[in-house]
Amino acid sequence: MAGRRRRERFVRGPQSPGVTGGTYTLLFELLEPATLEVGETRHWHVDYLLGHPGTEMRGDVRSPDADIECAVARRLPDGPVGAFGASDCDCDAHLAYSPERDQLRASVVDTHRRLGGE
Repeated sequence: MAGRRRRERFVRGPQSPGVTGGTYTLLFELLEPATLEVGETRHWHVDYLLGHPGTEMRGDVRSPDADIECAVARRLPDGPVGAFGASDCDCDAHLAYSPERDQLRASVVDTHRRLGGE
């Protein structure tokens, strides 16, 4: 159906649709400190990613005075899970994937710079 967003349920682990080893970037607006205590209910998309023992966060790119989350997401490669991280906007997803970490990071940094961030 034209104009309909692809939605898939993200399930932690190897049964997740299309999730493989590699480098991912999740674009999100951080409104409060991102901490998740043991036993605490996961609420945000990032909580589901960081709650998995095989996930490691290796850095971030920030644009504190620019509202460019969706603009950056539209300029990055597609991710494996439709609508992931984009439940409150019209983007296809806010999770991007690349087999090459350095290439994906460079793309994120360059896009932030061009759009008025860092």
